[in-house]
Amino acid sequence: MRKNPEITAMTKQAFIDAFCLLSQGKPTEKITVRELSVRAGYNRCTFYQYFSDVYAVLETFEDRVAAQVKENFRVAIEPEDFGKTFLNAFMRIHREQAPYFDLLLRPANRARFSEKLIAEVGPILAARFHLPPEDERSGLLTELYLSTALAAVARWIKSGRKLPLPEFSALLRDVLSSGVLPAMRKQTKNKLS
Repeated sequence: MRKNPEITAMTKQAFIDAFCLLSQGKPTEKITVRELSVRAGYNRCTFYQYFSDVYAVLETFEDRVAAQVKENFRVAIEPEDFGKTFLNAFMRIHREQAPYFDLLLRPANRARFSEKLIAEVGPILAARFHLPPEDERSGLLTELYLSTALAAVARWIKSGRKLPLPEFSALLRDVLSSGVLPAMRKQTKNKLS
């Protein structure tokens, strides 16, 4: 039997949406196929036509979000004014994907999703700065840059987004553009003023 691609996409999305809703109240390891299927409006047999287990739903979800972030960065990032374009891309992605990042940057999911995101976005970053793709230093620089950004975003989310998005984005841009120590010195000066 041949599956209709539109129906397949809608069915998978229903399971992903159900997973996101259930994940708001419990960790992935506590979500069952049965409750995921009920929430999605399908039976367990349908679930197993598309996914092997609950973690496969999470992985599909991670892949989709990573691909969307990659596309946003591919289009938006320019090396001439990297700090500003990175900031704008981050703010747009956050507005579109905030609930997804909340889930994917939880401590239990962060390492795996960060690796996936770095693998997707790292080559774009390296190419924009004309870094040799096979060079070890290039790999370290892109991973350091993106890991720093992801760790900061995860910390910001975990703290309940106490800083408004524009203020957080400006801080992130300053740190990523100038370095951590100059940003810390600037923060110290601002607090003393």
